Amino acid sequence: MITAQDVFEAMSSLKSQQLIECILIDLDYQPDQSINFIQHINDSFLFQCPVIVLSSDKDFDDSNKPANVEYVIYKPFDPLVLKVEIDKVMMTSLQ
Repeated sequence: MITAQDVFEAMSSLKSQQLIECILIDLDYQPDQSINFIQHINDSFLFQCPVIVLSSDKDFDDSNKPANVEYVIYKPFDPLVLKVEIDKVMMTSLQ
């Protein structure tokens, strides 16, 4: 597990890692930068991995999410729901 305080630290961490299986990002913290970060990952051939978004914005849904966003979990959420969604993504990436 890698943690980052902001998208710039996250991008630096991504560049130094060989394998990233899943990205979990809180859209409420720096929303514009977070969307740009997700879009960069989506457009890059170097970082092809699923993204799980945490958001309190109910307008962030299937109609406006980047293609690499596997799940959107709305706040407040049950931590068990988050675990289930991460497990689903991890199982899909193993196939």
